[in-house]
Amino acid sequence: MEAAVARTMAEATTGEGRDRAFDFGLERILDGLQALIDTRAARR
Repeated sequence: MEAAVARTMAEATTGEGRDRAFDFGLERILDGLQALIDTRAARR
């Protein structure tokens, strides 16, 4: 995972790399939100 992050950050200087970095960041945010939703649903 750390290698993927480092590679994505290194590629962020190119247009394609920026898109990939954005997609990677967005995916991480959505994963976090889904985990939060799942946690809250499990409490009910």
